[in-house]
Amino acid sequence: MRTVALLVAGVLLAAAEPLTLGELGARIVPYEPVYFALDPSFDEKPVNAKFQISFACKVIGKEVALGQNSDGLFVAYSQTSFWDLESESKPFLDSSYRPESWWHFSLPASLSAESLSLEPGIGHESNGRSGDASRSLNHVFVRALGQWRDGDLVYNATPRVRLYTEKDDNPDIAEYRGYVDLSGSVRKDNGWGLAATGRIGDDWNKGSLMLELTHPAASWTGGWMHGYLYIQSFVGWSESLLGYNQLSDQPRVLIGFSFTR
Repeated sequence: MRTVALLVAGVLLAAAEPLTLGELGARIVPYEPVYFALDPSFDEKPVNAKFQISFACKVIGKEVALGQNSDGLFVAYSQTSFWDLESESKPFLDSSYRPESWWHFSLPASLSAESLSLEPGIGHESNGRSGDASRSLNHVFVRALGQWRDGDLVYNATPRVRLYTEKDDNPDIAEYRGYVDLSGSVRKDNGWGLAATGRIGDDWNKGSLMLELTHPAASWTGGWMHGYLYIQSFVGWSESLLGYNQLSDQPRVLIGFSFTR
């Protein structure tokens, strides 16, 4: 609850200086990928669809930029849902709701980087369920961001270190998720992109790896469709918050469409 209160306080501070619709739109930027993907095999697996929505908004800071690389306070909301399309009632098996807030500090570029920055912040994650199915945690984090370019290739590195401040619903979650997310990507201008996120448990014997492959749809549709072909593969532990202590029974591959990458 403390995390949510701090996030709300940031929004209220921003409301002290009203924004026009155009200014508000310029402050809302993509955050994590927004996608919908299916398991094409549909062989009675418990999870055969997955989707995610995610956006961030700059609430404090004079410079308005269409991107995250400008100094100021950001708030974000992300949701990842697992959907069972095989069952008669088409239930959502689990959803993860993740509000976050951070301050973006630009750093002097070095090591041939186009940009370097640091983002200390706070976050909350829960699945909105009760009883034995309830999962919830609060954490503080520091994320580093670096971007490098080599011709038409762009490389990004975004490692994050977190400290759990409350995890009573899932006290052993660090055993499966650890304290560090290692994320990075390589993308070709108007071409393929590959992003990877890896985690390792605090005993170094559990972890996960998610790979995301994207390609602009416009290059195949003559420009009339925007977005990206999206392919995701996951192997390891803790894909969903409800099953944080469970090992995925595949590596499985999901194919779908992403609006951002």
